[in-house]
Amino acid sequence: LCYACKKPAEGGKTYCSFHLKEQAAKAKARKRERQAAGLCVECGVPADTRQCPDCSAKSREYFRQWRAKREVKLK
Repeated sequence: LCYACKKPAEGGKTYCSFHLKEQAAKAKARKRERQAAGLCVECGVPADTRQCPDCSAKSREYFRQWRAKREVKLK
């Protein structure tokens, strides 16, 4: 069930399609605002680049694990 309105949720998700789109739009706007203010787009701390060093490291590790899982599935 949708977390916001209790309607049936998208397959395996926590929101219905309407609220899923709404949440995605909010997240996109928040990231745009943070980047314009010179903050890390993920956590909001001051950063010289798009992401702070901590979030950048977390992102690299996440994608490294994702690529490893993907390679296993493709074999």
